[in-house]
Amino acid sequence: MAILATFVPPVLTAQAPPQSDARVYDIVGAASATRVEVDIRTLAGFGTRNTFSDTLSATRGIGAARRWIKAEFERISEACGGCYEVVYQRNLVTAEDSPRIPQDTWVVNVLAIKRGTVNPNTYVIMSGDIDSRASNGSDGDRTLPEPTTTRREWPARSRPPDCSPATSSETR
Repeated sequence: MAILATFVPPVLTAQAPPQSDARVYDIVGAASATRVEVDIRTLAGFGTRNTFSDTLSATRGIGAARRWIKAEFERISEACGGCYEVVYQRNLVTAEDSPRIPQDTWVVNVLAIKRGTVNPNTYVIMSGDIDSRASNGSDGDRTLPEPTTTRREWPARSRPPDCSPATSSETR
């Protein structure tokens, strides 16, 4: 008696798309146009945030702006019991690196890092691109124009019908 063996490959099935996370809608819904405007006006109030601008002044230049951002991130961290590690990330960019760089300068970013509680090797990292530039990118002295007072109203986005707000047990 002969036995016939046949290999039958597993059936490939289409995977369902990932479920949307209702918490994202809550985060977006919590955004405040007024707060965004206040933050933009605060940043504009530093006059210039050019990479080559003043780093020591308390009121003008990229240094004052990055210290303000760091203080904001620290305030956010304090509100959640110190859940963010707020740090400066520095990189020296030399004139040899790019013809746009007139002199060696430190490029400094402010980061707020939140480590996962269940998976500590996962992170949420907040940063902000707060620098500015005039027409001449190496002009660290020119005051940039104030933002306009015109506000654009964005249409409200409604939650898709299949999403409901997350419960507290879902947000852990």
